[in-house]
Amino acid sequence: MDQQHKQLHKLAQRWPRFWLYGGCGALTLQLVVFTYLTYWELSWDVMEPIAYILGLTYSLLAYMYFLATRGSYFDYGPFQEYWTQRQLEKKMTEKGFDLEKYQHLMRTRERYRRYLTAQAVAAQEGQSATGVADDSRSKDI
Repeated sequence: MDQQHKQLHKLAQRWPRFWLYGGCGALTLQLVVFTYLTYWELSWDVMEPIAYILGLTYSLLAYMYFLATRGSYFDYGPFQEYWTQRQLEKKMTEKGFDLEKYQHLMRTRERYRRYLTAQAVAAQEGQSATGVADDSRSKDI
């Protein structure tokens, strides 16, 4: 079940990356098209208002994103986390993955891991205390 969850999470992370890389590609394509139109097809007098309006639109979109993230930071991390979580939930529903059962099993596993670690530490402390006592006795003899 853990393997299935990891696989679904990996699949869910593809969607935000696709949009982030797609946005980068779109902006690069826009730069190439604007350069071509400005210097070969049209002139700066024609392209300047278009570039201005598009730049203003991007600024407005960035400001809206800033407001949507409560203005605490301007980062793509929340974007990626939101879309990854949304895609993960969608993929889990499609595959019939029981999230509650998975979370219960993970909590149980962690509880047993802590218990076994505590038992191992207690056993080690008991051995070292016994080992010290045995060494002191052997020196007396």
